[in-house]
Amino acid sequence: MNSDKDIAIKFAKENRFDTAVRSGKKWNGELLYVAKFKNGPDGNPPCTGYPQFVIIENSIPRFATHNEILNIMGITPMPIGFTQRLEDYI
Repeated sequence: MNSDKDIAIKFAKENRFDTAVRSGKKWNGELLYVAKFKNGPDGNPPCTGYPQFVIIENSIPRFATHNEILNIMGITPMPIGFTQRLEDYI
């Protein structure tokens, strides 16, 4: 039986990442992993936007959805249909 770490790394590699590492966070009782690329020539990982969290439920890996990523990061997403702009407040 593969460990969650092994499952996360295999899943990340199948989706063109180089590896996956534990994020140190739990979400809904599940350990989270972050899919990662190798560092570039400058020694830094490439900027890819939000972290790509790998969630493993019952030994089945999947990427977190956009709203799950925001929730994991503690960011409140805008409600569907939100149309106000910053200019409306200036």
